Amino acid sequence: MQKFIVIGSILLLSLMLLGCPSAAKYPLGNLGTVPIDRNLLGIWETSDDYDVQKIEFIENDPYSYFIKILTYNEDYLGDPYYIGYITNIGANKYIYARPLGSGGDEVNYYCFNINLTKNTMTSREVNVADTTISSTEELREYCATHYYTDDYFLSSIILWIKDAKIFFVNLRDEPFDVRLGEPSRPVFTMTNLPPHETSHLLNTTDLEENFLYYKPSSETEWMRWKNDENIPYRCSVEGGKIHAIIAQQNGEISYYILDDDSGFNPKISMLNGTEKKLKVMKIGESWEFNSVAFIDDFSPQEMTNFKAIPTGNYGLFWLLQDARESGYYFLTQEGTGNVKQVPFEAGRYYIYFIFSENNIFHAGLYDITSPW
Repeated sequence: MQKFIVIGSILLLSLMLLGCPSAAKYPLGNLGTVPIDRNLLGIWETSDDYDVQKIEFIENDPYSYFIKILTYNEDYLGDPYYIGYITNIGANKYIYARPLGSGGDEVNYYCFNINLTKNTMTSREVNVADTTISSTEELREYCATHYYTDDYFLSSIILWIKDAKIFFVNLRDEPFDVRLGEPSRPVFTMTNLPPHETSHLLNTTDLEENFLYYKPSSETEWMRWKNDENIPYRCSVEGGKIHAIIAQQNGEISYYILDDDSGFNPKISMLNGTEKKLKVMKIGESWEFNSVAFIDDFSPQEMTNFKAIPTGNYGLFWLLQDARESGYYFLTQEGTGNVKQVPFEAGRYYIYFIFSENNIFHAGLYDITSPW
């Protein structure tokens, strides 16, 4: 497959990583020198009952994160945005962050010791309120020498789980149903999705292997997805990935695990839902100029990873494998026959797919961004 993330009694990042407010006047590392750890990018959730339950790390630049609160309760009084950095002191990894827009003498940095794996993170807030510290170097020395002292950590260990995203595309000519997981505990369910349409993204922290079930909406009995030897497939759900369930036009089911590009820009995945190879599938200002995303020699029933593109208005173009360069197709503006310029907005997810109906090729573009 071809593949192409305060003022008040409670402070934002302290709530996120679950500790008491304790701020340093100096950063824990030299800003702009340590690249971000890309495993931290994405949405993280904790099952503990605290004021903040869900937070997102987005790449702000190669050396910092944009940190955004996504879910919180009525007791939350903090700012929703921070700029965060990462550093290592010996064998220990840390996040330190300041409120978005803060600067000068008013900057406070909140520091957390973390342990990061592929799908999980643990965190503890560090007591960095020592008023005698007068530089980054002294703060780092303090952390190195006090790690095992009784008053170094202000919180217990908190477990965070990285979210995964799932969506469903129905390329069949009839309404269709899919379910990932058993009826007693489904991870993802979509019923009665109309032909040639797609669901929105669903976020989940149920990161495990599941059986996939499907059926036409007009039927009552679910079928389990199996291979040619009648052995059921087990579909894994991975934190930080986007999972696509496709009901193909030829009757087959496909399950893709896709990369999610980082940053604020709109993100696009392309899907060839036809039985023919496409010579080119692209997005740009015109067929000839300024393509922002494309793929060539695109095999049938394949799709790309999600790729970030610049915000703007673009046309959608495609070319069949056996066609001349001048025989390209494009999504038209209704009633004009001209290329339709589609707006792509920051922070949104889009799926662009080609399908055929009665030997006529069509393009579909859907904003699948989660409404929650």
